Amino acid sequence: PPSFLDKLTSKLTTDQMLRLGLAGAGGVYGAVQAGKAARQAQGVKAEQQALAAPYQAQGREMVRAAQAGELTPTGQQAMQAFQARLAQGVESRGGVGAAQASAQAEAFRQQMLQQQYDYGLKVSGIGDQIALGAIKTGMQADQQLQKASSNFYTQLASIAAGIPFGQTQTPRT
Repeated sequence: PPSFLDKLTSKLTTDQMLRLGLAGAGGVYGAVQAGKAARQAQGVKAEQQALAAPYQAQGREMVRAAQAGELTPTGQQAMQAFQARLAQGVESRGGVGAAQASAQAEAFRQQMLQQQYDYGLKVSGIGDQIALGAIKTGMQADQQLQKASSNFYTQLASIAAGIPFGQTQTPRT
């Protein structure tokens, strides 16, 4: 007994078989190309996210350290230089100078920590903007790929239906 496929193909003309074959081959080609494009888009997105990660990590670490009262090495050097200048002034002013120097040193330290915190937020923000750009790039690539695939498969359907390229079928009256 003839199979379902044999029954189906026996009713089709050579022209119809050719169109279906072309459409099927085109569909496979389109799927392969869409897969390649999707992998490329993911690669670009991953590269941008990898670029963002160090900024985000460094910014978070600076903020964390500032919140914990830890100065960066550069901030520690500035603090030590400030304390050395204050110590020279204390020698000439005595006990009152020591109390003033201690208050000034703490005010300077707090100012350094605030600057470190603010800078950490800015650095982290740079990373966040890069990461946001990666997300937007991925979304745009997905939209473009979807549109291209839709157009491609519409054309394949036209081939399978026997409609010439660039024409749409008009209803018969």
